[in-house]
Amino acid sequence: MEMKNNSSIYQFLEEKINPVEAAFFMDNSADFEELIGLIFYWGYRGYIEIEEVDSPIQDIDKKYDAYVHNHDYIIFKKSEIPVDTEIYEKDLFNLIFLDGNNHRNIRDLKGNIHEEIKQIIKNIKVSVDKKGYYAGNTRRNGEIIRKKGLGMVKYLRQKPPFKILKTIFTAVLSLLIFPYILAACILIAVGTVVPIRKKRTKKILRDMNKFRELIKKSKQDKIEELIKNDITFYEKTLPYAAAMGYGWEWTVKCG
Repeated sequence: MEMKNNSSIYQFLEEKINPVEAAFFMDNSADFEELIGLIFYWGYRGYIEIEEVDSPIQDIDKKYDAYVHNHDYIIFKKSEIPVDTEIYEKDLFNLIFLDGNNHRNIRDLKGNIHEEIKQIIKNIKVSVDKKGYYAGNTRRNGEIIRKKGLGMVKYLRQKPPFKILKTIFTAVLSLLIFPYILAACILIAVGTVVPIRKKRTKKILRDMNKFRELIKKSKQDKIEELIKNDITFYEKTLPYAAAMGYGWEWTVKCG
């Protein structure tokens, strides 16, 4: 029987969109979770090998995708990544294999190089903006507005009035603080809707949402049919599942 290529059902596969950027469009931001997807992307493309370590790790943040939060994994370098790779991707690759090391534990990425990871995430945003996925400066403007709102909420939570709200003066203090909270919520909401994704970006976003629904809701026979039609379907979609935080769920469903 002739094998089909399922890449055409998702634009991010068809265009070979980096999983970091594909996941970025879902909330207009990037974090450590997306970088885990990038590591599995390298594995699929043959730049690295990933080996599971038998001893369980108990103290890793649960948001740190379940694909890695129960066990540790070692990354082995097989080759260099292409010279035309995005700067943030090169920086992460070089950071992992620093000082000529050819292997690294994934859990080390979470705690030991925090500042470097923060800079890499900033570079992801720069790369996304340069590629024109969003109209004009709408993504950056939305991020600035949203950060202002989140900053206001964080400031309020650190102040005594927020704790005093639990006392008998709750009603009075609520009246005083309500306008401030309302302004913060408005800024967060506006910052969320300001970014205007271009047509191509919206298509990638729709496909990522479709893929997420496939992971969360599809029956096993549907997934088995996709894998039967394309035996590489799991390997090439795992990076995108991991970037969204569903790496382990996808592995279980495809197992």
